[in-house]
Amino acid sequence: MNEYIHQIIKYFFSHEVSGELRNRVHRRMSDGGDAPECDKAMREVWDSLDLAAMPDSDVAHAYDNLNRTLFGFVRKSPSRRWFRIAAIWFLPVLMVSGSLYYFLSARRDRMQQEEVAFVQKFAANGQRALVVLPDSTRVWLNGGSVLIYPSKFIACDRTVCLSGEAFFDVTKDASRPFVVDVNHVRITVLGTTFNLSSYPDSPEVTATLATGKISANVEGNPQTYVLSPDDQFVYNRETGKVSICHVKAGQFSVWRTGELYFSDTPFLEVMSQLERAFNVKIHIMNTRHNNQRVHAHFNSNYTIKEVMDIIKILVPGLSYKESNREIFIN
Repeated sequence: MNEYIHQIIKYFFSHEVSGELRNRVHRRMSDGGDAPECDKAMREVWDSLDLAAMPDSDVAHAYDNLNRTLFGFVRKSPSRRWFRIAAIWFLPVLMVSGSLYYFLSARRDRMQQEEVAFVQKFAANGQRALVVLPDSTRVWLNGGSVLIYPSKFIACDRTVCLSGEAFFDVTKDASRPFVVDVNHVRITVLGTTFNLSSYPDSPEVTATLATGKISANVEGNPQTYVLSPDDQFVYNRETGKVSICHVKAGQFSVWRTGELYFSDTPFLEVMSQLERAFNVKIHIMNTRHNNQRVHAHFNSNYTIKEVMDIIKILVPGLSYKESNREIFIN
């Protein structure tokens, strides 16, 4: 027996599962390729129930649990005299090539999914990219960023995933909210423009709203944060702290035209942004400048040397050397 399939089905019938996981199991069991292994695993589940020795009340409870696992809710219960008959026949009927139910319920989803592929767009360090999504939403990607989205939006919402930084100009669709999933945060909108930053090497997720409204939800936090134009939402993954402040939103998306804007930005974050903007590697040889913060605005025609020369003036005691697109800060 395929041990992997066995473990999936064993877990499926012995735990509370989400709707997404239930659908994945349905699709896996209905594709036909694992039918013999599925049948054997389900037979083990059936044998473990030991219905012949169960009182009617336990059979009824098992029947409800089975419905809840398979369908996500408790179907209308049959009369007591039919509990045992229904339970006895339920699993054996399902044991026909992965079950007729799975096939019928998953067929439409599978046909739709065969027409949908996940698309990945990447902007390398030193580059920027404009992506037009299937709903005509436009997304500008900053350097070192990845956007993943479906080739078609067929669900009840339009969900994309981001790692890095992007500016979104979302096409309005009141019937299907636009959702961006980043690290531990979900941003939901209908139609608006906003900047979102969540790089893997940064502890913060930052959403800055330009127009419209967005809501932000943090994993494990029941509160919903609603932003108005020029509001900035910041979530620190290390501390769990959430803050909202009022800013000039346009200053946080100037990177789309190659500009750089730092407003009381920590020194290490400034260095990370320079690496992504100019595709260089910056080596910080000591920690003496780590607590410094930088205020500066650089136009798109600045070179990395010109930027570093100005930062050298802004940060007392800083010196650096440049060699083969590598910068060493002393």
